[in-house]
Amino acid sequence: MGGVRTERTAPLGQHSPDCRRLSARVMADGALLGDKPEQAYFVRCDRTTMTQNDLDNGRMICLVGVAPVKPAEFVIFRIGQWTGDAKV
Repeated sequence: MGGVRTERTAPLGQHSPDCRRLSARVMADGALLGDKPEQAYFVRCDRTTMTQNDLDNGRMICLVGVAPVKPAEFVIFRIGQWTGDAKV
């Protein structure tokens, strides 16, 4: 599975469509369970995953959940990206 390349200058939250496209491609390749995207994966990259403090300090936090064919359980990834001047 290839990575998603995005520009560092993209606004926080703009990466969610990239994660959805990647998940949809993995689903189309047969690596995820489910007949519909909402059964196979979810991507959340919004105010439910980031606090105002995260936004103020240049942090982006996404949750990506996938239902892989094996081991047949939902797996959730928490992904973070920080701008160059972000305070960790």
